[in-house]
Amino acid sequence: MALTQRKRKLIEALHEYYGIITPACKAAHVSRKTYYNWCKADPEFKIAADEALDIALDFVESRLFDNIKSGNVLSQMFYLKCRGKERGYIEKTESDISGNLNLGITKRIITEKIDDK
Repeated sequence: MALTQRKRKLIEALHEYYGIITPACKAAHVSRKTYYNWCKADPEFKIAADEALDIALDFVESRLFDNIKSGNVLSQMFYLKCRGKERGYIEKTESDISGNLNLGITKRIITEKIDDK
């Protein structure tokens, strides 16, 4: 079953607005409720909408790698905490017997790993 013209217009708007639903719906003159109803009722629309939503993630990932390449330490730390867990780049929180939270260990572990490279 082919998408209707209104659904195609919304998919195009999702691409234009990097998968952000509210401005895409406004541009396509479709309510958010209609968007979610279409996602539930029309598998073809849902697939197309999900693909459009990935645009934002792809865009931000490309900017993250730009920052990493330029030496941005916060971006490097973020990436390692998300994708380097199996190599020991993990965010740990520890608490003592009284329940006080010690967050200082996170910075030390990640900084040591970066300094070792």
